[in-house]
Parts: sequence; C-alpha cells; structure tokens
Amino acid sequence: MFSSIGLCTIAFLGGASIPATPTWMTDYGQAVQAGKKAGKPLAVFVSSGADGYQQVSRGGTLGSETRALLAKAYVCVYADTTQPAGMRLAQALEIANGRGLVISDRTGQSQAFHYVGQLSETELTRNLERFANIDTVRTTESNAGSRVSYYPGYSGAGYGSATPAYQPAIQFRSSGRSC
Repeated sequence: MFSSIGLCTIAFLGGASIPATPTWMTDYGQAVQAGKKAGKPLAVFVSSGADGYQQVSRGGTLGSETRALLAKAYVCVYADTTQPAGMRLAQALEIANGRGLVISDRTGQSQAFHYVGQLSETELTRNLERFANIDTVRTTESNAGSRVSYYPGYSGAGYGSATPAYQPAIQFRSSGRSC
C-alpha cells in the first residue's frame, strides 16, 4: 500500500508544473548567434548588480508568468552596467544611465521595442507577449514617443564576437506629426 501511495505522489510531482526560469547570457555576440540558431528574438535587460535584470520591473522581481515567457520565447541577455562589457552594450543601445529593455525581432537585426526605465509587471509581460513572435520590424516602438527607422550597415567594434545588430547607422526620428 505504501508503495502505491509513493508512486502516486511521484507521478503527481513529476507532472507538476515548475515555473521555467530563463537562462541569462552576458555575452551579446554569443546571444545574437544563439538567437539566430533558435529563431528567437533577444530580450536585452539593462541594469546593474548581480540580479539587476529583475530591476527592470518596478516591483523589483520578475513574476512567474514573465519568467516562463522569457524562458520559452526569448534569448535573454543581461547587460550589467557595473561591468565594462555591459556598460558598452548599454551605451550602444542608448540606455547608458539606469535601466531599460530592448527587444529585437526574430532576425536579431532590428529593435522591435526600446524602453528606458522600469516597467510594471503587467507592461513587461504584455510587451514580451506582443513581440515574442515578430519576424521583422521596420520601426521601433519606444517610450520616448518617437519612431526610429533603421538604415542597414552599422559596423561597430568592441562588443564581443558580433556587433550590436540594434545600433543604426542613421536614425530618423519623428515627433509623430505628419506633413
């Protein structure tokens, strides 16, 4: 009798859903290659400290739904601005001071989302869901209220084995007004 209860317990626990946790990469070049190989967009979290990626959320922690979504749909990158490589990447992404999030498209060539500051857990999850399956983008959604269009051909140096795919050669910003 004990063995059947033990087997039922093991079977139940084996089927239990354990929240997925993302794997955080710190080498941007390796992350770009991993994203291309997996066909996943990059989610680049910029902040400081050992677990600073959590500080992009206003609550100071990533909820289980957000962690599961990141683990499933993204190649996660953490740019720790207390480290030289993290600071260079943050500057290249124009998030040099503070915290922020950049989401690429699946090609890893363009920014789909660029946010400087902290997001509520709801905003963070909503944007991660929204951009999880985007193939290519022509403009970047940003909290600055401007649209940024990209011209291919940027070639930077000093960012690991690949240059940041996000950094445009020329930026065209509009204030949202038309002619």
